[in-house]
Amino acid sequence: MKRCNPLAALVVAATILNSPLYGEDDQSSSQPNSVWVTSIAPRGSSGEFVAATADGLLLREAAVVTFPATNPTELTPLYTHPAAVWCVDATSDGNHVASVDYRGNLIVFDTQAAASTTHEKAFERWCQSMLISPDNKSIVAGNEAGKVMVWDIAAAKVSASAELDGHAVTGLALSPDRSQLAASDGAGHVHLLKWPGLEPIAEIKISDETAWCVAYSQDGSLLVGSSDRHLYRCE
Repeated sequence: MKRCNPLAALVVAATILNSPLYGEDDQSSSQPNSVWVTSIAPRGSSGEFVAATADGLLLREAAVVTFPATNPTELTPLYTHPAAVWCVDATSDGNHVASVDYRGNLIVFDTQAAASTTHEKAFERWCQSMLISPDNKSIVAGNEAGKVMVWDIAAAKVSASAELDGHAVTGLALSPDRSQLAASDGAGHVHLLKWPGLEPIAEIKISDETAWCVAYSQDGSLLVGSSDRHLYRCE
């Protein structure tokens, strides 16, 4: 997986929030220090990270920034969204950054050309979860209506989609062998789907409360989900 260590992410997020870009000297916002860091991902093997941000007002313009791992205060804005940015990820080669916002808009940023392409309402509604496939060809997102979609980067369109059970998709994970996609949701379920066609395989109930995230073990034999302050392990 291409996610950073959760503890490291918290440290980085705190550092970003206290940086000059978002500190008390920032006169561009009427609510100083109200910026959230909503998502962090490494930008390939470049030694840099990308971060998604959001204001306290979710329909206010927000930025995707990049920074070196050695200095999280050295922030460089890459591009902006018209609304709060909720998820960000980068391809394994670092050549593209993708992000989705509160309105479901997708932006794909070409780091070589320093140019972004906006796909309005590509994922229809607010997305709390998104990832880029290991082959760098697809962006997968789950929205608040319980819909999972696969975006073909080259074709610039949705290539597959699946309607789950109407609850917000809170987390996504691809199995190590790339045969399954797991999606957690607001009703305490983990849905297993075939990859890349998204045909349903199974549904696991782990809690009566929201399942906030999901991950596969390194060998793919186990799933771990988080809900109601507990961790759940599923074979």
